[in-house]
Amino acid sequence: MNISQKIRNIFIAGILSLLPFVITVYLLYFLYSIIISNATPRVKQIARQYNFDFSEYVFQIATLVIVILLIFLIGILTKMYFGKRLIKILDNIIAKIPVARSIYNATKQVVDSFKNSTGSSFSKVVLVEFPRRDMWMIEFLVRDLLDFMENASTKEESCNVFYSHSTKPNIWFCGCCI
Repeated sequence: MNISQKIRNIFIAGILSLLPFVITVYLLYFLYSIIISNATPRVKQIARQYNFDFSEYVFQIATLVIVILLIFLIGILTKMYFGKRLIKILDNIIAKIPVARSIYNATKQVVDSFKNSTGSSFSKVVLVEFPRRDMWMIEFLVRDLLDFMENASTKEESCNVFYSHSTKPNIWFCGCCI
Protein backbone atom coordinates (compact mmCIF):
# COMPACT_ATOMS: atom_id res chain seq x y z
CA MET A 1 0.00 0.00 0.00
CA ASN A 2 1.52 3.29 -1.07
CA ILE A 3 1.39 6.59 0.80
CA SER A 4 -1.54 8.04 -1.19
CA GLN A 5 -3.69 4.97 -0.40
CA LYS A 6 -2.81 5.25 3.29
CA ILE A 7 -3.72 8.93 3.30
CA ARG A 8 -6.97 8.17 1.49
CA ASN A 9 -7.84 5.38 3.96
CA ILE A 10 -7.09 7.62 6.95
CA PHE A 11 -9.23 10.39 5.44
CA ILE A 12 -12.12 7.98 4.79
CA ALA A 13 -11.80 6.61 8.34
CA GLY A 14 -12.06 10.18 9.64
CA ILE A 15 -15.16 10.88 7.57
CA LEU A 16 -16.81 7.64 8.65
CA SER A 17 -16.00 8.40 12.29
CA LEU A 18 -17.50 11.89 12.07
CA LEU A 19 -20.54 10.95 9.99
CA PRO A 20 -22.78 9.66 12.82
CA PHE A 21 -22.00 12.76 14.91
CA VAL A 22 -22.61 15.18 12.02
CA ILE A 23 -25.87 13.49 11.02
CA THR A 24 -27.09 13.49 14.63
CA VAL A 25 -26.26 17.18 15.14
CA TYR A 26 -27.83 18.09 11.80
CA LEU A 27 -31.05 16.18 12.52
CA LEU A 28 -31.33 17.66 16.02
CA TYR A 29 -30.76 21.16 14.63
CA PHE A 30 -33.30 20.51 11.86
CA LEU A 31 -35.92 19.33 14.38
CA TYR A 32 -35.13 22.25 16.68
CA SER A 33 -35.56 24.71 13.79
CA ILE A 34 -38.91 23.21 12.82
CA ILE A 35 -40.17 23.28 16.40
CA ILE A 36 -38.98 26.83 17.08
CA SER A 37 -40.21 28.28 13.79
CA ASN A 38 -43.68 26.71 14.11
CA ALA A 39 -44.33 26.84 17.84
CA THR A 40 -42.68 30.06 19.00
CA PRO A 41 -45.26 32.35 17.32
CA ARG A 42 -48.04 30.47 19.13
CA VAL A 43 -46.23 30.74 22.47
CA LYS A 44 -45.73 34.48 21.85
CA GLN A 45 -49.40 34.90 21.04
CA ILE A 46 -50.50 33.13 24.23
CA ALA A 47 -47.95 35.03 26.35
CA ARG A 48 -49.03 38.41 24.99
CA GLN A 49 -52.69 37.63 25.81
CA TYR A 50 -51.59 37.58 29.45
CA ASN A 51 -49.40 40.69 29.05
CA PHE A 52 -46.10 38.81 29.13
CA ASP A 53 -43.48 40.20 26.77
CA PHE A 54 -40.02 38.66 26.79
CA SER A 55 -37.04 38.61 24.48
CA GLU A 56 -36.94 36.28 21.48
CA TYR A 57 -34.43 34.06 23.26
CA VAL A 58 -36.76 33.54 26.26
CA PHE A 59 -39.64 32.67 23.93
CA GLN A 60 -37.49 30.08 22.16
CA ILE A 61 -36.46 28.48 25.46
CA ALA A 62 -40.06 28.50 26.68
CA THR A 63 -41.17 26.89 23.41
CA LEU A 64 -38.55 24.16 23.73
CA VAL A 65 -39.55 23.46 27.35
CA ILE A 66 -43.23 23.28 26.38
CA VAL A 67 -42.49 20.89 23.51
CA ILE A 68 -40.39 18.66 25.79
CA LEU A 69 -43.21 18.60 28.34
CA LEU A 70 -45.75 17.75 25.61
CA ILE A 71 -43.55 14.88 24.39
CA PHE A 72 -43.27 13.65 27.98
CA LEU A 73 -47.07 13.85 28.36
CA ILE A 74 -47.54 11.90 25.13
CA GLY A 75 -45.11 9.29 26.48
CA ILE A 76 -47.18 8.95 29.65
CA LEU A 77 -50.41 8.65 27.64
CA THR A 78 -48.98 5.94 25.36
CA LYS A 79 -48.17 3.84 28.43
CA MET A 80 -51.83 3.91 29.47
CA TYR A 81 -54.64 1.77 28.01
CA PHE A 82 -56.23 4.65 26.10
CA GLY A 83 -52.92 5.66 24.55
CA LYS A 84 -52.13 2.12 23.45
CA ARG A 85 -55.57 1.83 21.82
CA LEU A 86 -55.07 5.18 20.08
CA ILE A 87 -51.68 4.06 18.72
CA LYS A 88 -53.27 0.85 17.36
CA ILE A 89 -56.00 2.87 15.67
CA LEU A 90 -53.41 5.19 14.10
CA ASP A 91 -51.35 2.15 13.01
CA ASN A 92 -54.41 0.71 11.27
CA ILE A 93 -55.20 4.01 9.55
CA ILE A 94 -51.64 4.46 8.27
CA ALA A 95 -51.54 0.80 7.16
CA LYS A 96 -54.23 1.66 4.60
CA ILE A 97 -52.26 4.50 2.96
CA PRO A 98 -49.88 3.02 0.33
CA VAL A 99 -46.81 5.32 0.46
CA ALA A 100 -47.19 6.32 4.10
CA ARG A 101 -47.46 2.64 5.09
CA SER A 102 -44.00 1.84 3.73
CA ILE A 103 -42.32 4.81 5.39
CA TYR A 104 -44.18 4.31 8.69
CA ASN A 105 -43.46 0.57 8.88
CA ALA A 106 -39.75 0.99 8.17
CA THR A 107 -39.45 3.73 10.78
CA LYS A 108 -41.50 1.76 13.30
CA GLN A 109 -39.30 -1.33 12.84
CA VAL A 110 -36.14 0.61 13.59
CA VAL A 111 -37.67 2.43 16.57
CA ASP A 112 -39.21 -0.78 17.96
CA SER A 113 -35.86 -2.56 17.77
CA PHE A 114 -34.26 0.13 19.94
CA LYS A 115 -37.04 0.25 22.53
CA ASN A 116 -37.09 -3.53 23.02
CA SER A 117 -37.20 -4.12 26.78
CA THR A 118 -34.78 -7.06 26.65
CA GLY A 119 -31.96 -4.82 25.48
CA SER A 120 -31.74 -6.28 21.99
CA SER A 121 -30.50 -3.87 19.39
CA PHE A 122 -28.37 -3.83 16.30
CA SER A 123 -24.77 -4.66 17.02
CA LYS A 124 -23.35 -4.62 13.48
CA VAL A 125 -24.18 -4.78 9.79
CA VAL A 126 -23.83 -8.14 8.02
CA LEU A 127 -24.28 -9.58 4.55
CA VAL A 128 -26.87 -12.34 4.29
CA GLU A 129 -27.27 -14.60 1.29
CA PHE A 130 -30.92 -13.98 0.48
CA PRO A 131 -33.40 -14.40 -1.25
CA ARG A 132 -31.44 -16.91 -3.32
CA ARG A 133 -27.95 -18.27 -3.75
CA ASP A 134 -25.30 -15.72 -4.81
CA MET A 135 -27.60 -12.80 -4.01
CA TRP A 136 -26.62 -10.83 -0.91
CA MET A 137 -28.53 -8.33 1.21
CA ILE A 138 -27.33 -5.99 3.92
CA GLU A 139 -29.04 -6.69 7.25
CA PHE A 140 -28.49 -5.89 10.93
CA LEU A 141 -27.11 -8.40 13.39
CA VAL A 142 -29.22 -8.52 16.55
CA ARG A 143 -27.05 -8.51 19.66
CA ASP A 144 -29.10 -10.88 21.81
CA LEU A 145 -30.23 -14.30 20.70
CA LEU A 146 -33.94 -14.91 20.99
CA ASP A 147 -34.74 -17.65 23.53
CA PHE A 148 -36.61 -19.92 21.17
CA MET A 149 -33.77 -19.74 18.63
CA GLU A 150 -30.91 -20.55 20.98
CA ASN A 151 -31.68 -24.28 20.89
CA ALA A 152 -32.03 -24.58 17.12
CA SER A 153 -29.70 -27.18 15.67
CA THR A 154 -27.79 -26.12 12.57
CA LYS A 155 -24.54 -27.29 11.12
CA GLU A 156 -23.23 -23.76 10.69
CA GLU A 157 -22.62 -21.02 13.20
CA SER A 158 -25.85 -19.05 13.36
CA CYS A 159 -27.07 -15.65 14.42
CA ASN A 160 -30.19 -13.48 14.51
CA VAL A 161 -30.57 -10.76 11.90
CA PHE A 162 -33.10 -7.97 11.65
CA TYR A 163 -34.83 -8.33 8.29
CA SER A 164 -36.00 -4.84 7.33
CA HIS A 165 -37.52 -5.48 3.90
CA SER A 166 -41.12 -6.32 4.73
CA THR A 167 -44.24 -4.67 6.10
CA LYS A 168 -43.86 -6.27 9.54
CA PRO A 169 -40.82 -6.37 11.84
CA ASN A 170 -38.95 -9.63 11.55
CA ILE A 171 -35.99 -11.18 13.25
CA TRP A 172 -34.71 -14.19 11.38
CA PHE A 173 -32.51 -16.99 12.57
CA CYS A 174 -29.78 -17.20 9.98
CA GLY A 175 -27.02 -19.74 9.58
CA CYS A 176 -25.08 -17.89 6.91
CA CYS A 177 -24.28 -14.44 8.19
CA ILE A 178 -21.12 -14.91 10.23
